Amino acid sequence: MKKIITTLAAALIATAAVSAQGLETAYYLDGYTFGYRLNPSFMSERGFFALPGVSRLSIGAGYTPGLENILFVKDGKTVTFLNTNVTKEEFTSKMKGSDLKVHLTPDINILALGFWNGDAFHTFDVSLKANMAGASPYDLFRLLKCGTEASDVFDLSSNRVHGSAYLEAAFSSAFDVGDNLSIGYRIKGLAGLQYIDLNLSKMDLNLGREKWEIAASGDMFVSGDFLKVPGKYDEELGKRVVDVENIEPTSDFDIHRFRPAGYGGAVDIGATWRPFDFLSVSGAVLDLGGISWKTTAYAQTPDMAYTYTPAEDMSFETASESISDQITNATSALSSMLYMEMKEENGKGQFKMLPWSANVGVNLRAPFYDRISLGLLGVHRHGPAFNYNSARASLNWSLFKWFSISGSVAKDNLKTTSYGGAINFHPGLLNIFLGFDSIPTTVIPVKAIDDALADLPFKIPFAVGIPKSRFNTGIFFGVTLSMGQRHRDFAGRRYVKKVETESLPSLEPMEMIVPEGEEVKNSEPLTTPTSPDTNY
Repeated sequence: MKKIITTLAAALIATAAVSAQGLETAYYLDGYTFGYRLNPSFMSERGFFALPGVSRLSIGAGYTPGLENILFVKDGKTVTFLNTNVTKEEFTSKMKGSDLKVHLTPDINILALGFWNGDAFHTFDVSLKANMAGASPYDLFRLLKCGTEASDVFDLSSNRVHGSAYLEAAFSSAFDVGDNLSIGYRIKGLAGLQYIDLNLSKMDLNLGREKWEIAASGDMFVSGDFLKVPGKYDEELGKRVVDVENIEPTSDFDIHRFRPAGYGGAVDIGATWRPFDFLSVSGAVLDLGGISWKTTAYAQTPDMAYTYTPAEDMSFETASESISDQITNATSALSSMLYMEMKEENGKGQFKMLPWSANVGVNLRAPFYDRISLGLLGVHRHGPAFNYNSARASLNWSLFKWFSISGSVAKDNLKTTSYGGAINFHPGLLNIFLGFDSIPTTVIPVKAIDDALADLPFKIPFAVGIPKSRFNTGIFFGVTLSMGQRHRDFAGRRYVKKVETESLPSLEPMEMIVPEGEEVKNSEPLTTPTSPDTNY
């Protein structure tokens, strides 16, 4: 388990510099191909084919409090708060009672196709998705740093570590109902790859000099062949418990014998109402559904309080400058005091809901220049470890019918203020987009932590640095090929091609030439008939 937590924690640190589930800034970006992923009633200008590998790559990440509260620079080295050179007073003054919340949500499009069929727009895509999240209370960090000097009682409730990965195949359809309303839906088939959820809803510690009394309530559920969960017999409890310290990735995994860990389905629904040409109101609910996971391992905390005898030299702090050593030391000590009783439920299915979300937006176009609009968007995400709410305002501008930009600002319940931006370049055959939901204002330079990460199996792949303050963002990039004729204009309205017609020239009255000596029977001048069937 300590290997998994160490790798996950390091991965969150390494990826947070570049990385929410959908690009909120692009919700009202004109010409954005994947708008149907945010609201299935949104329709693309043209059909499209997404290039495998580069069609759509998105990574969402965030954390609170900021890394500046957890990472410290001592003697030119970046260390965690567990390093002995970081004083207890320095750490507690930084944390200020904040709980830890982190999330990482990569989403990779493998295949995507969009096409028009009459007045309806359809899409089909295949994606690889993952959700990783964690939440820990402030008391956990207080225990790790201050130990019994801080208190004899610690409340470690609401501790949660979640991770899931699955394949998604989805079909969507959107169409107009009357002149002012568009509706859409997206149906998804899901194949689970791996699932792990450790949920400690309650955990109270009473620390004595020789023994610690622990009262805990929680469970752990694991599904999939990528993770090995061993058990061991505990003589004190007289039960078989999870060997938490030795949970690790499967070393002898055979891809030829691989089978999905579960199957499921989900649906997205959305609608857009345009009461006026310059105003639109939209809403969507995404990922309503889940997966029935086949149980690989299931464990629960004992239904009684138990005691734990700490080692005499037990310490959470370490003098090591290695971040990996500091995380390993802490997770090893915590794992040794956690008892999870193994239950014989292998093969049984457990249905787990996906983290679902809801979007509600209003878009107002300038009456004097409809290429500029102001968008307001509210987002709610019901996550596995914590919920996320945000309000975002965006200013959108279609400079040309083939080039659009958007800028946004948002506030959320993680106490972050985010500034985002997005561009969309779609001149004809190609459609290229790039966007992000937050720009970090201050970073920890990568050079400052290179030595601390030297023992990890990867390096931070971006040269700028890691955001210091609390952070929540998403970065998106993709290239698609446009197909077929245009069905929507840059604003998503019905596209009407203007046809210029040349009017027939008007002819002046003509005088009849009469031979000399003959009379004119009709004195009115003759004119060319105006009937369109006349040949002249």
